[in-house]
Amino acid sequence: MSIKSYDSIPDNVAISIDLPFTEAIGIETHDVAKAHHPVDLINTPSWGTSPGGLSVLDLDGIDQYGEIAAADSADLDFTTGDYSFACWLKQDAGVTVSQIIAGKYHVNVSGWEIYTTEAGVFPATLNYLSIRHHHAGGTDTRSSVYSLGWEQNNWWFMGVARTGATCKMFRNGELIETVGGPLEDPETAAASDVVIGTRHTKDTNFFNGSMYGWRMWPGEIVESEWKNMFNRERSFFGV
Repeated sequence: MSIKSYDSIPDNVAISIDLPFTEAIGIETHDVAKAHHPVDLINTPSWGTSPGGLSVLDLDGIDQYGEIAAADSADLDFTTGDYSFACWLKQDAGVTVSQIIAGKYHVNVSGWEIYTTEAGVFPATLNYLSIRHHHAGGTDTRSSVYSLGWEQNNWWFMGVARTGATCKMFRNGELIETVGGPLEDPETAAASDVVIGTRHTKDTNFFNGSMYGWRMWPGEIVESEWKNMFNRERSFFGV
């Protein structure tokens, strides 16, 4: 049986960062993309296993998160350029506050962030996935796009593709409806760390649940590529 090289998989060719969380132990995780960003895991997150046996990062929603220093993440400081983000997520049930999935930002000043929010009371609960850009200038201090239907306690393959003033969102490889926009170009967040599972201040909005395959690209990942990624990985998550 032949083994494919990393770059022979189309969506890996131009990838900026790829965190498969394969370590299953310890306080560091390794970027397998060519940039090899150093990623620290703070307050000793746990490690879990997906339904199909993959190692996943499990954050407690209290004080655990990942970070990449500002000096090591200049290529993730997306401003005028398009970018895409992907991750498998399972948010623990009962979360009622906004929780950060990824970001390099400072609120109302600079950068980008991706987060979940729950609103309402079961069974009319609304589970949002939002992308937000922050601006020191522009028509407002922030602009955003969101989608609904991200129920907790389920494994989802989420995809976000920002293209200019628009943003497409994908769930399990399928394009879904979004609300909001247009997105303005964020101000540069060069001085900000990349955060995984916490607010830029690293003291609140902690993610409570599991992650796998935290990835970013410069440019737009198109619908066929989202479908291919989902179909290639879905058996490991029971979907």
